Amino acid sequence: MFCPKWYFLGTVSDDNQKKIQDLFEDFLSNDENFTAPEHWHCNVSTTIYNDSNLDAPWSELLNCLREQINQFLEETQPTKDVELIPQEAWANKYKQRDFQEYHDHSVPNCNLSMVYFYKEPSEVLFRFYDNEDARYKHSGLKEVLSIPSSTSITPKAKQGDLIIFPSHYPHYVIPNREDAERITLSANFLVTPQQPAQDAPQSP
Repeated sequence: MFCPKWYFLGTVSDDNQKKIQDLFEDFLSNDENFTAPEHWHCNVSTTIYNDSNLDAPWSELLNCLREQINQFLEETQPTKDVELIPQEAWANKYKQRDFQEYHDHSVPNCNLSMVYFYKEPSEVLFRFYDNEDARYKHSGLKEVLSIPSSTSITPKAKQGDLIIFPSHYPHYVIPNREDAERITLSANFLVTPQQPAQDAPQSP
């Protein structure tokens, strides 16, 4: 919880981490699948705008993460039956000194986002940004109340973990200070009330 927003954190089993590695090793090792988009104000490489991105085993990834997705739905206690509809998915690769700027995933037909930490340095580089913290500080409450509050929040995640959060949350990635590459697998979803099944038309 933070101010008082939320995110979900789950750890993928060792077996499924190995399955994901086997599924994506060839795709992620091919630099031709990655580009640095000119309209992004950062130097991260991504697959999202490459035609080859559609060839990645994204459905198989979701199968490997199903336990954590189900846990998320159980813990958030939906008030009605919902559908979690996958939208786009992509991989990001961060070499030394690579970073990603402040942004969110507020795009049409998307209200929930996910990041799987496929390869994460010893320091978690992902940060949430809380736009309300400046207003909270200006109100004077931050100075007099012992309630934790911060402009940026680092999830207590590690390699092999998964976070799920509302797509409108601003976030960014600080520069990678290590020699080892950082790799994440991300996806957007639309969570919507489940539509009742349509009765089959009756024969005349």
